[in-house]
Amino acid sequence: NSVIFIADKNISDLTGIENFIRILQLDVRNNNLSELDLSNLYEVYYIYADNNQLVNINLPNSDRLARIDIANNNLTELDLTSYPNLSGLKVSYNELTSLDLHPDATFNYLECDNNRLTNLDLSGMSGTLFGLNCSNNQLTELDLSMLPNLGLILCANNQLTQLNLHVEPRSLYMLDCSNNQLSTLTVPSNLYFS
Repeated sequence: NSVIFIADKNISDLTGIENFIRILQLDVRNNNLSELDLSNLYEVYYIYADNNQLVNINLPNSDRLARIDIANNNLTELDLTSYPNLSGLKVSYNELTSLDLHPDATFNYLECDNNRLTNLDLSGMSGTLFGLNCSNNQLTELDLSMLPNLGLILCANNQLTQLNLHVEPRSLYMLDCSNNQLSTLTVPSNLYFS
């Protein structure tokens, strides 16, 4: 079991990485990768591949995967419906038009800002989600009513017409829903602002 750290090496091809099947953590950020095949890395927990030029990534078929950081790439689609144990996801600054998540995922944070998302379905998420950044997309609706522990909500610069929050008092410390088309913002009456 190992950690592979090959960040900042100007690498453009990782052919053969699929043979290192016992990798627990892979860090290939800040390279020039356009494709990444991790399908055989069944034991990997953490994948850091942000700041590349990825247009395609094959993730392992493993429920061990806990964190994926693939921000600042060129991905147009990403299917994460097979990963129930993801606790952290950073996919900001890609070209994603949709983001398919496991209905029972237990995210602590989700960063999907600066994409082209028109829909973000968080209805099956548990109450563990603490931070959400989905700003600068094309979202027209966002249902956060089942996420009472959100402390950070950044959903600015979308096309939202309504926003429904059912957060616990004192949990929410930052809300930015500016530059939308909001006609309705529903918050609990006992929400505490300082």
